[in-house]
Amino acid sequence: MRTRVVVLVAAGALLTTTLPLFAHHSPQAEFDLFTTKQISGTFNKLEWTNPHPYLHILVKDPKSGQEVRWDFETDGIQNVKKKGFDRTFLKWGDQLQIEYYPARDGTNHGYIRKLVLPDGRTYELFYAKDVETAEKTTK
Repeated sequence: MRTRVVVLVAAGALLTTTLPLFAHHSPQAEFDLFTTKQISGTFNKLEWTNPHPYLHILVKDPKSGQEVRWDFETDGIQNVKKKGFDRTFLKWGDQLQIEYYPARDGTNHGYIRKLVLPDGRTYELFYAKDVETAEKTTK
């Protein structure tokens, strides 16, 4: 009986620690990595979380004139840091320019390729070589 309990606890611990690995996805599953678009907006929020940080901006809708929230995913935190970007660079209300890969479902959501800060600093958060890798895996 004792052995059975130990095995069940060990199996539960293993399942709990490995399950998040199955939830991770590659960018090409959700975003069109063969199309880039550009947008400008006002920085609203940054969620500095694993596995991917999320950046939220407000963009004025040309039809309604209302501000609409756009959500952008980035590469993983460690990769973003390696590319020179840090979360302290963003200030609420900053005007940002974003080049992104659009969501396949057409929502106000994208994967950031390039981010330009108000002072002109530019960060390529998803390199062309990453897209070449994506092309090889989607063909």
